[in-house]
Amino acid sequence: MLKLKPGTGIDEQTLELSDTLSFDIDHLHEAARVDLAKWQANTQPYLSFVKKRQGGEDVSRYFRAALGCTEYTDSKHNTTQLMAAVDDFCEAQGWTPEQRYAARNRTYEYCEEKDRVGEPVNLTALSAHIFDQQPAVFAEYVREQGYEVSETFKPHKTTYSRFKRINGKVGSIKVSFDVADLLADRVDYDEDHNFLIIRDIPQDLVDLIHKHKPRDNNAPAD
Repeated sequence: MLKLKPGTGIDEQTLELSDTLSFDIDHLHEAARVDLAKWQANTQPYLSFVKKRQGGEDVSRYFRAALGCTEYTDSKHNTTQLMAAVDDFCEAQGWTPEQRYAARNRTYEYCEEKDRVGEPVNLTALSAHIFDQQPAVFAEYVREQGYEVSETFKPHKTTYSRFKRINGKVGSIKVSFDVADLLADRVDYDEDHNFLIIRDIPQDLVDLIHKHKPRDNNAPAD
């Protein structure tokens, strides 16, 4: 989409001024990319947008409207791909578990803030949050490695919440705790016995367990 901008020209012979129109090449910000194979197979994301790297402003809104594109990215797919990219990037950087946790937590906080105010995630802006010493390196890694992450997309809350919390179910037991609890050694996993270990249980919970735990009637009396 090319836009025209008004200007002023000068006639080389008469030196008279005249109104002119020229292409506004300073605002060729983006292009739409359609993957026809994915479109024919009805898989996501078959429509994505490529923008210039500088600046975090979302200038694609008018372009999406012109295309009649009401749902321009798949929120869950983009967020899932982002999570994989963050983990792989941390591993490629050789970061410690603490550094990886910090990067995942910064990603969670950024996505949570964008979701709260109803704004899309911006890959370039997120890159600066993840690694502020080299603000563009994560975004470049995503593009070079071919992750299917659009420049802007709506964050999928259930998916990005996995950066911060671990949720699971064992029978009727629901387990949910922050990743920080693993680092603080409040929760651990015993691989030899397939046990989930929870430390520093509060006394009121201990009392409830004792109250409801069946007594062994065959146990010797005191």
